[in-house]
Amino acid sequence: MNDWINIVMIDGVYHGGMSIKSLAEFKELYRNNALTLQKNINADHVVYCYITYDNNGNVEIARFYSSLSMDDKTFNERTTSIYDTDYYIGVIHK
Repeated sequence: MNDWINIVMIDGVYHGGMSIKSLAEFKELYRNNALTLQKNINADHVVYCYITYDNNGNVEIARFYSSLSMDDKTFNERTTSIYDTDYYIGVIHK
């Protein structure tokens, strides 16, 4: 398993790479932000990260979001179309 992620996106902007250790810290930070956002706006779903893995289980791309809220319909449309890849979606549900 690699210790480094080459592609990190934050709110759609490329931010270089990060260590796997930093990935865990960012997931926690963005999860906490998503919890606060969900409470403040009462969204059905707040996505805070989307991580894709290669065939060897290494992180290919880590994407983080600071304010990606969705209603049920939009969330279902966007997530049910994801297939043929290994991924993790960090999301807070209502």
